[in-house]
Amino acid sequence: KCENDNARLKSDIEELTKDNRESANSIVISEEKIEKMKESEEVVSFSKEDQEKLKKVREEIESKRSYYESIKIKRDSLDETKTLLRSQLEMISSRKHNEEIALTKLASDLENAEENIRNQYGETLESAQKYKIENYDIAEGKRELARIRGALNQLGSINENAIEDSMQLRQEYDEQTKQKEDVEKAELDLRDALAKIKDTMLQQFNEGFQKINENFGKIFKELFSGGRAMLEMDYSECEDKLEAGVNIIAEPPGKRQKISLLSGGERTLTAIAILFAILRTKTMPFVFLDEIEAALDESNVVRFTNYLTKFAKDTQFIVITHKKPTMECANALFGVTMQEKGVTRLVSVKLSDISIADDQAVIKT
Repeated sequence: KCENDNARLKSDIEELTKDNRESANSIVISEEKIEKMKESEEVVSFSKEDQEKLKKVREEIESKRSYYESIKIKRDSLDETKTLLRSQLEMISSRKHNEEIALTKLASDLENAEENIRNQYGETLESAQKYKIENYDIAEGKRELARIRGALNQLGSINENAIEDSMQLRQEYDEQTKQKEDVEKAELDLRDALAKIKDTMLQQFNEGFQKINENFGKIFKELFSGGRAMLEMDYSECEDKLEAGVNIIAEPPGKRQKISLLSGGERTLTAIAILFAILRTKTMPFVFLDEIEAALDESNVVRFTNYLTKFAKDTQFIVITHKKPTMECANALFGVTMQEKGVTRLVSVKLSDISIADDQAVIKT
């Protein structure tokens, strides 16, 4: 509207300026005529008719002058109006410029808001309209937002790789679970195999123990010339039968008492009987005995050596002994002597190479 008024005023000013210029020219022309007429009046006197014309010209000049003055006043008024309108136009232009800047800022803010909605919430401005709340209290919303942000800050730092770490941990957990299941299955298989092995071992042990027990009873009677002896398994203090103890029951002829009450020689002969019972059940190629008969008297040593000789056909014995009967039944003797102080000497004798002549033993060399 101001621009239209300004254009209209400019048109009026141009028109008034043109009229003013024309009036000024007309006045100048009229004044020149008057001057000429004055000069002529000085020379000659005017007629009545000329005087009337002169009067009309003067009235016309006064009229033009009055019209010129009114136009000048109107022009000055229009200049003031033009100045005022120009000032208003500048104010309006400045306001328009500020509003354009504000509009540009609003457009930029709107674009940033749309970008934030896309980045933070995965929504567009159009799709976010479904969340719009009519008559929403912005102040209450700001307070709620501050409360939620405070709660988020209390949660502390967030691990941005939490999802990937969780997936990796889940994969490791699944692998560990699978390995655990494999181990548990292997454990069950091993337990089954171990149970079968234990059953087989127990069966074989019972069979071997039964044979040893039978042989022990027989050999005990032969060594003691009678009596009764047997072995019993003791399962009272164990859960695994393979870890059970063994009770030895030995009753020499004329005695019924615990083995702990037997004499040292009787206990030794009982142990020898168990040893020979084991050897009879399962023959061994080599046996080392260290003064096993040391607690026996002479007669029982003879019984021991007789049994030793029987088993010597299938088993080689090395016996450390100080008993003469045991030495007499050996095929070879090895001894250590010290004829000189501090000097030991090993002596060996093969009894099978010894011949008897003139009641003296001669060693063949």
